[in-house]
Amino acid sequence: MKEEFNSSLDNIVLKLEGWFSTLIEGIPNFILAILILLVAYFIAKYVGSTTAKLVSKKVHKKAITNIVEKVVALLILIVGLFIALGVLNLSKTVTSLLAGAGVIGLVIGFALQDTLSNTVSGIIISFRDKIRIGNWVETQGFAGEITEINLKNFILKEADNNMVLLPNKSILENPLKNYSLTDTMRITVGCGVGYESDLEQVKNLTQQTIADTFEVPNSPEDVEF
Repeated sequence: MKEEFNSSLDNIVLKLEGWFSTLIEGIPNFILAILILLVAYFIAKYVGSTTAKLVSKKVHKKAITNIVEKVVALLILIVGLFIALGVLNLSKTVTSLLAGAGVIGLVIGFALQDTLSNTVSGIIISFRDKIRIGNWVETQGFAGEITEINLKNFILKEADNNMVLLPNKSILENPLKNYSLTDTMRITVGCGVGYESDLEQVKNLTQQTIADTFEVPNSPEDVEF
């Protein structure tokens, strides 16, 4: 019984020694893998911003440049991750990841249909010329300035300085009124005067007040009553 115990103990010690030796031998590779990930991160950040600047010279839409920057950075990070796994001698893991990517992608596609739909919708919205960051729009009961179009949300800043996050999918599926597409805007202002007032004088006074206060593209006489 004692010999069996000693034999089992020796086997455990040998296995622990083997694990310790493997750990010590793998420290340089582990450090190298971390360095590769760090380098990949900084390269992704630099290349992403550089690509965004180059794209901005051809495409004058900030939403598109933001999406391009994120996609390029993500691709570089994925390449860095696979290189780091290869340095750690996890080639079998890399092969398994690549082999299972199709199945995982299919499962994720079904599980994240709404998220993927918002992502695709965000890309489509970004390429629309009549929807730009800085435009004042109204949709689904909200009105405000477009401050950001990302891969998930369509963000508006309302007149009261509150931010509204709308799913990109809902923007494509619902009407959107863009006030910034035209140079002028017609507004209706209601007011009342006494029955005894001279309406012609009221009209002249109103037209003159508007002309003196606001930049009216047409002459004051074109103001409708």
